[in-house]
Amino acid sequence: MRSYSCYILFLVIYATKIFGDVETPSYDIITKTNIYEIRQYQKQLWARNTYHVSPNTDFFQDTAKGFQPLFQYISGLNEKQQKIAMTAPVVTKQNTGGNHVERHMAFIMSPSIFTSLNQLPQPIDQRVKLIEVDNDQRLACIRFSGNMYSDTIAQKEQELRKAVEQDGVKVEPKKDQIQYFDYNPPWTLAQERRNEICIIVVT
Repeated sequence: MRSYSCYILFLVIYATKIFGDVETPSYDIITKTNIYEIRQYQKQLWARNTYHVSPNTDFFQDTAKGFQPLFQYISGLNEKQQKIAMTAPVVTKQNTGGNHVERHMAFIMSPSIFTSLNQLPQPIDQRVKLIEVDNDQRLACIRFSGNMYSDTIAQKEQELRKAVEQDGVKVEPKKDQIQYFDYNPPWTLAQERRNEICIIVVT
């Protein structure tokens, strides 16, 4: 019993260290309303994992399929056995249609440390891909708390689209271009979570 308690304590300490103070990518706020922000982001480097779920899978479910390979990569499962700092948010995109849903989950590589792909250690797990994202674009983002259930994100997406349309702002209509931002570790209470839905502003 004592050894089990020590093991749990170790996990809590380790997880707190990983998720304690994390770097987030900087951005400029172009427009701010009581519903959304329009942000200007810069180029980002991502470690991305693509996986599939069944069409009836809630957005909040099966996230471990995407998260685990990425977390193992930054924990040292790479050619240099290099540990890489956790960042926030974790980014998810998804394509629906057919007999499965394709999801893309990504960790943003620390912008203060890595500025080019050749600085990153190569993954051992071939599911993890290193990509450069041309995020030098404007995103319209809405922030909310709670868990990211499918019904919730659908409601927030519509709220965002309605608000920007009323303000004369055009955004990308395709759902596979929506970015879902999750800033918190899994054990964070729902009411304290920071979630965001971001859609590309069309100029």
